[in-house]
Amino acid sequence: MERAERLIVLGVALLATQIFVPVLWALLGLTIMTALGRFWRVWQIAASPEPAIRRRPVRNYQHTGRLRRGPSRTSRH
Repeated sequence: MERAERLIVLGVALLATQIFVPVLWALLGLTIMTALGRFWRVWQIAASPEPAIRRRPVRNYQHTGRLRRGPSRTSRH
């Protein structure tokens, strides 16, 4: 459950006090399931071998001087 859904369910449970304790148990169960699922996914990713890193060839760009952009404003009279 997302945070907004948990707050809505908890708000409804606070309005109807008869279902408050069962809602808390359901939230506890869903929270534990979410934590275990996230732990399992991280465990699986950590156990898998690292993919090879592709590196792009490094290009050395050397400028041979000033870039030409046409006549400067100061040379126009």
